[in-house]
Amino acid sequence: VRFREAGEPGWQTDRGEVFITLGEPDEIFDQSSDLQGPRRIIRWNYLGLRLQLDFTDDTGFGRFRLVPAARAEYQRVLNTIRSRG
Repeated sequence: VRFREAGEPGWQTDRGEVFITLGEPDEIFDQSSDLQGPRRIIRWNYLGLRLQLDFTDDTGFGRFRLVPAARAEYQRVLNTIRSRG
């Protein structure tokens, strides 16, 4: 329910995926209501993992997706966590 986007269940969204695998972020910066900028951005920081993830809504319809660089960093951290057992 928390990350539902345009009828898509929250667990199937990028934010839902990250939340399920890494848990609650340590910091959240929500610039999605900033009408000054061209892109709506939500940034999640996981301080212990030294991970910063940016989600952008390029469509303006509330569909936040991990930017490609953030997706790559997320996968790298997730692979490291999984390899530890």
